[in-house]
Amino acid sequence: MNEIHPEKLTRLRHKQVSEPQEILQFLDNQRFGYLAMVDATLQPIIIPMAYARLDEAIVIHGSTGAGALSSLTPETKVCFNVTRIDGLVLARSAFESSVHYESVNILGTPRVVQSDEKVQLLEALTERLFPGRTATLRPMTSKELAATLVISISMDHVVAKRSHGQPGDEGEDINWPVWAGILPIEQRFASPIAADNLDPQYDNPPRYLETWTL
Repeated sequence: MNEIHPEKLTRLRHKQVSEPQEILQFLDNQRFGYLAMVDATLQPIIIPMAYARLDEAIVIHGSTGAGALSSLTPETKVCFNVTRIDGLVLARSAFESSVHYESVNILGTPRVVQSDEKVQLLEALTERLFPGRTATLRPMTSKELAATLVISISMDHVVAKRSHGQPGDEGEDINWPVWAGILPIEQRFASPIAADNLDPQYDNPPRYLETWTL
């Protein structure tokens, strides 16, 4: 496995994340991102979608009938963004008010995956998104496989940022008569809700759900 090489920020360099393993860990802990591209009509679009990081590539999937995704070629330049917001920073001024976040921007080249690799990446994608379930699910049919488009995006250029810390108020602003601080944002899984048509013998949710985190 080749190591990624994060790009250097040109401004606000204190927010840069430079350690490759930190970036890969962040990508592995998330499940959702945004694909930005320019389609065949030169219309810029952003597509929200689930993903998995496998080695130095981002793997996504969609329908073979989806016009935007099916138009991707190795000549298409795309950007994939993953962002997590951790909190709101309430400063004494609007100028210094901000958010706590982590983000990774990936500029890469898309590749439509074919044949046996397509099956392998779909299984890996499923296991990344729903760990522990792959072996228990109904196998994919040939019709479903034919209708599914799998795309691997190389991580050619990576820019990672993290914004944490206290409100940046200084000088006389510190005495301005208003509350200042941080309002954390927490994401978590709630209690599982069974499908309406679930067979009663499967009423108890699988124990591995208790290990899943956001």
